[in-house]
Amino acid sequence: MRTRNHFSSVWLMTAASVMCIFVVAFSGCVSTNRSVNGKTALSLWNDDAPARNVLIDFVESVTDKSSADFIPEEDRIAVFDFDGTLFCETDPNYFDYTLLNYRVTEDPEYKNRASAFEREVAQKIQKQNETGESFTGLEVDHGKAVASSFKGMTLSEFDAYIQNFKKTPMPSYIGMNRGDGFYAPMLQVVEYLEANGFTVYVVSGTDRFIVRGIIKDSPLKLSPGQIIGSDETLAADGQGNADGLNYQFTLKDRLVTGGTFIIKNLKMNKVSVIMKEIGQQPVLSFGNSTGDSSMANFTITDNPYRSLAFMLCCDDLERENGNESKAGKMFDLCKANGWQSISMKNDWKSIYGDGVEKTLGYKWTDLLGNWEEKFWDYDFEGRGKICIAKNGSVYSVHIERASSAASIEVYDMNATEASGGVLVYENGVHTIRAISDGNSKVEIKSTNGSGQFYLNSANEIMWDDRLDHAGDGLVFISVK
Repeated sequence: MRTRNHFSSVWLMTAASVMCIFVVAFSGCVSTNRSVNGKTALSLWNDDAPARNVLIDFVESVTDKSSADFIPEEDRIAVFDFDGTLFCETDPNYFDYTLLNYRVTEDPEYKNRASAFEREVAQKIQKQNETGESFTGLEVDHGKAVASSFKGMTLSEFDAYIQNFKKTPMPSYIGMNRGDGFYAPMLQVVEYLEANGFTVYVVSGTDRFIVRGIIKDSPLKLSPGQIIGSDETLAADGQGNADGLNYQFTLKDRLVTGGTFIIKNLKMNKVSVIMKEIGQQPVLSFGNSTGDSSMANFTITDNPYRSLAFMLCCDDLERENGNESKAGKMFDLCKANGWQSISMKNDWKSIYGDGVEKTLGYKWTDLLGNWEEKFWDYDFEGRGKICIAKNGSVYSVHIERASSAASIEVYDMNATEASGGVLVYENGVHTIRAISDGNSKVEIKSTNGSGQFYLNSANEIMWDDRLDHAGDGLVFISVK
């Protein structure tokens, strides 16, 4: 005889079985993997970081077969810029700019053979390092100089040169060489995406072979075929000046760098090369500058799948060589274009991982006194002067620069030391002192100046004036 308790037990067992089947079936539809190599994914990101949570929501949605946003694995393409997105952008300049400067000006085996053009490009890079000055066309000229200065090397020889250069110390950091500058939180993004069926490509403005050399034996485990960059020619070493259509590679030939620059992979060129080499529209894009804007917009425009574009904003001045002005512009561009911003300062627990520290190499209390303008080009003026003094926690900064033969621009600021080793000021006073017939007249131009002072890699004071950009390009050297 079957009792009520017996039927109740059977019903409960059946219900439990059905529930287990439902749970197993449902969980089989969701392939999201929040664990990578046994560790929590994106652990170096703050839990409340908007970019982190937007990315997780995206990945969980597009990997869920029951979701309207589902993307088949073969279409899960993610593209990443390199410098400033996966890797330290400048210290004091791009890796490939610094490499060329070393090749042309320091390499004992090459510097005496460098061409006048290569030396000119290196001089521009040095001046850019010192003053922050931009040079029209430098991106392409640099590419040409890289191609010519490394002409005739086999790819193995070129790679060996890069591997050696990677071992040189990063001047602004303790515990990190030039080849170690990978952003640890972004490496986690790559790992997280690959664990969830995405194919990752690097689409860089840096020379393709240089990027491959940087990534070789690094924590970023990508094959050479997943690395795209600016291009130079390759040739057989017995080819001479013959066109490739008029020459056959022989059993005695070696493949070498051809010495001719082909294309700088920035802006619209990134879109073109994505379709030429990958052949698919990405669904995720990661960049950090306007050179990546086209790639970002291409990713999110008329895409048959849900898609996102992320942009890193270099707003961390304490742990990284950040730039508040550049970061602010990128935050604005993200809002205007529908890109997801990433704050290096607020979103990441760490940038380079344990054992790496940014070093200032100086204290402002050691820089008190008089400095003078390094470059000046007016016949009527002597060098501009800057004087820094300290009263308690406040630094008083006084600057004088001749604006004409009869007038002097005067700036007075009270500044405080901020993270990243910069002096920041608000309510700076700008006056003009005019002298006529022995009489002096003072005109107040503004009382709301703001900006900052910082030291460049050559231990020279740089001035970033945000009101009227009076300090653009100015460099001050010590007269102690």
